[in-house]
Amino acid sequence: MAHLELAEKAKSVVVAPASAESLSLFARGGAGDILGASLLALPRDAGGTLKIPVFIAPAMHEAMWRHPATQANVRTLQEYGYQFIGPVEGALGRTGDAGLGRMEDPQKIVSKVLGYANPQKL
Repeated sequence: MAHLELAEKAKSVVVAPASAESLSLFARGGAGDILGASLLALPRDAGGTLKIPVFIAPAMHEAMWRHPATQANVRTLQEYGYQFIGPVEGALGRTGDAGLGRMEDPQKIVSKVLGYANPQKL
């Protein structure tokens, strides 16, 4: 099964961009696609703590990011051990819209992920 093999081989997981729908799916344990199934299959210790880091970089309109359901999903995912990178303030998908919800710059995401893996290099 591909999702089990991916979960076993992963050294870390980065979901970028992560939509409001993705956050909802992950928070409720949805396994209807390869990503959701792989996240559920990631190795955890006997106490339920993830053995590898999972990074999520949200990207959505500010209204969606600030919605109570999205914020509840974020808290749930943090309880599961997932780490969030962003979102940040900036231009959003619809022309003329700006605010909190823009995905963090990809280079900064990579830097944070690599910095987590190699904290002595920060």
